[in-house]
Amino acid sequence: MICKETRVYEKSDTGIAAKLIKTLTLGIILCVAFIFIISLAITYTDISEDIITPSVNILRLIAILICSVVFTFGERTKGWLKGLVSGVAFCAILYLAGIILIDDYINLANPLRLILEGAVLGITGGIIGINLKSKKNN
Repeated sequence: MICKETRVYEKSDTGIAAKLIKTLTLGIILCVAFIFIISLAITYTDISEDIITPSVNILRLIAILICSVVFTFGERTKGWLKGLVSGVAFCAILYLAGIILIDDYINLANPLRLILEGAVLGITGGIIGINLKSKKNN
């Protein structure tokens, strides 16, 4: 009996890790697609370049929320915790990519803000994702 429970938890943990990796990949692809669309709009229209930073930030926040909703969509419990994990992991990946790709990207306020945004939106997306699935079953 104990072996079966352990085996189930191991399988579940592996499934969650694989789902997290897939979801984070989806979120990164969404971010890149959003940035590509913004760059096309700025290049081929008369839109000011002053909107780059706010629009990238808004689209990053949307990508975090979507990532958390997708990650928790099929789950039954602890949506807020799983959403928190996905949101913070997504922001950590973005920050590490920024450190690697941009020379002067490192400052103290940026990672703290990113982690806080990832936590809040991750929890929100986790709650939304888990409730979307439960309403569909009812």
